[in-house]
Amino acid sequence: MDTRSSALLALTLVVGILVGVAGTTALQQTAPADSTPELGDDPPYYMTAGSTSAIDAQPDPHAGWLHEVQMDDTMVVTGNATVVHPANTDVDVEIEASGQDDYVIRLTTEPTNETKADQPQQTRVEWGASLSSDYGSVELWAGDERLRIIENDEATTPRLFQLPNPIDLRA
Repeated sequence: MDTRSSALLALTLVVGILVGVAGTTALQQTAPADSTPELGDDPPYYMTAGSTSAIDAQPDPHAGWLHEVQMDDTMVVTGNATVVHPANTDVDVEIEASGQDDYVIRLTTEPTNETKADQPQQTRVEWGASLSSDYGSVELWAGDERLRIIENDEATTPRLFQLPNPIDLRA
């Protein structure tokens, strides 16, 4: 492995850790200290949308991942993606319960009048949620397409999953 590849790998790891810590901190600050997410309830979550650029720009090479780590009785799930979407739309992320012990992360678009673009755009988004550590599965959907399903392996070690980069919501 050459020096540049090693440096990019190290940078990716550091960015992932920082986003996970930031997401965990944000989630802990929004939920009462004595509360544990309950199965079947919509979980507390956050979502941020970063810069939007023309689709011909290079997607962030460090985007496209989903991460889970257990903290006490809570499983913290964070993600990061570059999303390609139609002009004059914003990217939205919703995280909700789907049955008794399953959860869905859904990436969608919604119309906006704030941009006056005439070409498709790409936006970097990040999200995170606190789930019960007893969850069954987490599904990630982009529009009507299921991109990934994660089954709870009941392990306490962090897991990192690669996602498509970019994720295309133009269809």
